[in-house]
Amino acid sequence: LFNRADVVVLPYLTATGSAVVSLAYNYNKPIIATEVGGLKDVVKRNVTGWLVSPESPDELAEVINSLKTYRFSEMKNNIKNYKKTKNWENHSRSIVTFLSSLTN
Repeated sequence: LFNRADVVVLPYLTATGSAVVSLAYNYNKPIIATEVGGLKDVVKRNVTGWLVSPESPDELAEVINSLKTYRFSEMKNNIKNYKKTKNWENHSRSIVTFLSSLTN
């Protein structure tokens, strides 16, 4: 399903996060999401996707309609670069660095 999609739309009213974001990024798919919970932290506006206000179907429709002329290749490259920095190796390195700073 992700391979066939151009974008992934997550019109949540509330959320703490979503594993669907990770799945979409795994397939280099941009995301249209509502600006709620952790979604606003992992969807980078106009870099890896678009953020819209929750409970705003008009704003969501406007973004979806604007995609007719959008070139996805640049955003897919942005997602690939984002994934290079947001991986388990870098995450675990940050944790070790943080824990080391507590013992010094």
